[in-house]
Amino acid sequence: MKTMMVIRGATLHTQLRETTYQELERQTLTFVPPTIKRQFSVDPIQITQLQLTPSRESETLQAHGVAQSAGHKYDPTVLFTNVLYDDGDQPDNITFVASDGEEYYIDPILLARSNCKVGCNCLDFYWRFAVWNATDDSLLGTVPGPYVKTTNRPPVNPRRVSGVCKHIMKLIIALKDAGLVR
Repeated sequence: MKTMMVIRGATLHTQLRETTYQELERQTLTFVPPTIKRQFSVDPIQITQLQLTPSRESETLQAHGVAQSAGHKYDPTVLFTNVLYDDGDQPDNITFVASDGEEYYIDPILLARSNCKVGCNCLDFYWRFAVWNATDDSLLGTVPGPYVKTTNRPPVNPRRVSGVCKHIMKLIIALKDAGLVR
């Protein structure tokens, strides 16, 4: 589906496509200009709450975390699509108790294949990635308003790529540790 978007005063012609988490992370890890933070400062972050909201009907699973970092709380969220739900426990599936208190069974989500949408309320995600995540349909939430540059510092995302913040990265690590994603 071809679309036209106006972002930060420029008209962009973009091809909307679904995006996997692996692709978002790859773009973040190869981000230009390189950073000494983001992926290198994930370890001190703690996911203190994890809420899983499944939808068998739409074949989605939303994972919402509360991330604590340096005395601040953030709300990273990932919505996986094309999740395969099973009717019962199988040798190769994962069992979890969701936010509704019910037990669910899914095939592990493959980060290289499962499309997703991501969001976080941190400023790094908001200013650096959210607008560009909207262009490839990987933004979960509202598209930010136009950015008005007020300094002569270089742009924060000169290649205009979608990506993820360190809080979303830590949420994915927690989901890997729980066996829900691979």
